[in-house]
Amino acid sequence: MAEFGRRLLLGGSAATLTAGTARAQGTWPERGLRVLVGFAAGGSADVIARLAAQGLAERLGRPVVVENRPGAGGRIAAQAAAQAEADGYTLLLGSTSLPVQMALDPTPGFDPPAQLLPVALLAEAPNVLVCNKDLPVGSVAELIALARSRPQGLNYASSGAGTSLHLSGELLRSITGAPMTHVPYRGSGPALTALVAGEVQFMFDSLATSLAQIRGGAIRALALTANKRSALLPETPTMREAGFSSFDISVWFGLFAPRATPAAIAARLATDANAWLADARTEGQLAPLAMQVQRSESPAAFERFFRTDIARWQRIVRDTGVTVAG
Repeated sequence: MAEFGRRLLLGGSAATLTAGTARAQGTWPERGLRVLVGFAAGGSADVIARLAAQGLAERLGRPVVVENRPGAGGRIAAQAAAQAEADGYTLLLGSTSLPVQMALDPTPGFDPPAQLLPVALLAEAPNVLVCNKDLPVGSVAELIALARSRPQGLNYASSGAGTSLHLSGELLRSITGAPMTHVPYRGSGPALTALVAGEVQFMFDSLATSLAQIRGGAIRALALTANKRSALLPETPTMREAGFSSFDISVWFGLFAPRATPAAIAARLATDANAWLADARTEGQLAPLAMQVQRSESPAAFERFFRTDIARWQRIVRDTGVTVAG
């Protein structure tokens, strides 16, 4: 898996793959596409973006380049995509972070449902609660007890303020009342590096990003946030099993375009994305990364899914009283 990840990240150009002659209907696409990613290279969003870019390039017959624009919990990339020309050449690799941000910190002038067009749902992955290997805890209960025993509590990292990883930490603090301080980073990669170095004590991270470090013993897995255990870490309990019934927080990933993108282009992108997802090789690529295929039948179906998820996160934030602060 580590070698596979390295091949994906080489030089930032590994996703600029082409595949022969373009088979586009009409005149689109006449040139290459770009996929904006709101997080640093090496994180789960970056990895799925590069896999999808490769799959689309093979079917469109044009280069598909991934551009990382980390910051503001993915909002920088999302706003850039929303403001791009609606011509089918700029896409966004969006995720659960979009509805989470809307629920936690609505920004005047930026309305994802109004400005972004859902094109295709791609994949889903669980998050995992991990801690520094030297922290003297072996369970979620022990982590909470340790935080309560220290006057300043514990520091936890995230891939950025307003992400689902940040919200997971805020939920844990809200539910337990244990003292915790949020330390945001510009992506899961930098946050994980800080955790391994001991700059922070724990974090919620995508299992796809943390798996190699967990298996290598650099960090310790305490619990998964999904509603069932993972075959990749069969001995690791879920947060629900650890006594936290509200922690069913898997992360989805999908492609978006500027809202005014022509329906015919969105439909073509959705068709090619679903063709890539249906390829037997794709499941084999995703499984070692703790991701599973999660497709939508059409852009309209993804739109319904997206709006339902927005309402879900707004309800979670309202019911728990979680805020961006901290």
